[in-house]
Amino acid sequence: MQVKVGGRPTDPDASVWTFAAARRGFYDPYVSQHPHVLENLLVNTVLAQAFPFGGGRPLLEEYALFVARFALIRLHLIAVAAFGGGLDHETVVNVIQVFEKNVGRTSWHEATMLDRLRTEARISMEQLADLVLDPAR
Repeated sequence: MQVKVGGRPTDPDASVWTFAAARRGFYDPYVSQHPHVLENLLVNTVLAQAFPFGGGRPLLEEYALFVARFALIRLHLIAVAAFGGGLDHETVVNVIQVFEKNVGRTSWHEATMLDRLRTEARISMEQLADLVLDPAR
């Protein structure tokens, strides 16, 4: 089965392979060389949102949103790296800024994400760990 992405037919298996290759080839090396970039993102999220007390939700739900936000940003960074052939500081900052302006700070997005996590029974420490840990390692 093929789907059209950007006007080009794409095999879903090829897309998964491309994503995995982009993670290994671009994202992982960038994060290994510049771990402070994502550390700063996470610290700024904690401070800006008064994590875990800022949302008025139970601690596990606040943590679930924190983890899901990180996982989504990572997903976007890998996709942009695959499309652009790599990552640099400017690209990473731009992706994070666009994500935060359009997705990260909206209550609708948080409510939708929490609803989805609840529906799929993903709000547990084990399930949340799956979002951030690489099972291949």
